Amino acid sequence: MCRPNMGLHALFGNPLMGSASVYYIYTDEAGTSAKEPVTVVVAVIIHADSHWRLASEMLQKMLDEHVPPALRQGFIFHAKTIWSGYRHLDDTWSRESRIKFIGAVAAIPRKLQTAISIGTQKRSFQFPVDPNFIKLHDFHHVLAFKCCMSRANKYIRDWAKPEEVATVVAEGVPEKRKFLKQALKIPNLDIPLTSEFIRPTKNEIMSGEITQVNAGQIDKIIDTVHFAGKEEAPLLQIADACAFSFRRYFSEQNYGDVLVREMLGHDLVWDDWQGPGSEMTFSFNPKHSYELLRLARFRLGQSS
Repeated sequence: MCRPNMGLHALFGNPLMGSASVYYIYTDEAGTSAKEPVTVVVAVIIHADSHWRLASEMLQKMLDEHVPPALRQGFIFHAKTIWSGYRHLDDTWSRESRIKFIGAVAAIPRKLQTAISIGTQKRSFQFPVDPNFIKLHDFHHVLAFKCCMSRANKYIRDWAKPEEVATVVAEGVPEKRKFLKQALKIPNLDIPLTSEFIRPTKNEIMSGEITQVNAGQIDKIIDTVHFAGKEEAPLLQIADACAFSFRRYFSEQNYGDVLVREMLGHDLVWDDWQGPGSEMTFSFNPKHSYELLRLARFRLGQSS
């Protein structure tokens, strides 16, 4: 059993359980503005020894295969720009080719047999917040981020060695840096997974058994969020592709189902994701297949 590492703390201030930082969690978000219907935060979980170099090589291979030669030099993957910023090249780099490119990058975690964690928050969830303290859509972003990190933390706790911990890396744009620094100061966001908060999945309704479990407190992710540019931390580009794909799916936009299917290797059950907030880890390691059942599907409010 790993004891708390005295003097060090985990994300959101909890005691840190472990001392060997061998996992990287590359995170990105999509749909964070007030006009968006849902906020999505994703975490791509990368083991430094097993996955990091392979993921970098696979990303470079995707860039070499899919980006036109004229754009390849110094190309940085931004899914939103790839989706809408190259319309003048439709004759030579078609929308379908660009969608295939985004899906190929989003599929890298699956091909590496690692994991993706996700937290979502629907804008329709009207949580009572003080607008002088934080805007509702920003609070939704905080909730989605916390839920995503909780699931990533649980994956590390379940499958890593007891002494192993993870470092979170996010893109270091000024707005994101300021937002997440402030978000980490908001305490006590844990929502217990009790019966009144559970929205049963289709499989749970059919089986009559609830398989959803609490993520527990964050204790395997070190100190704070570490920021870098995508050119400095290229694997952030994979998180970008995943966040974009999930956001298009949950916003019911075209090609969303195609991108999610390519990323996960299967379709999602739409009805399972219709509560105000959801969180889940998709583990692609065959030995972890039961983790696909470990959903936290919160229905915050009155049960129906």
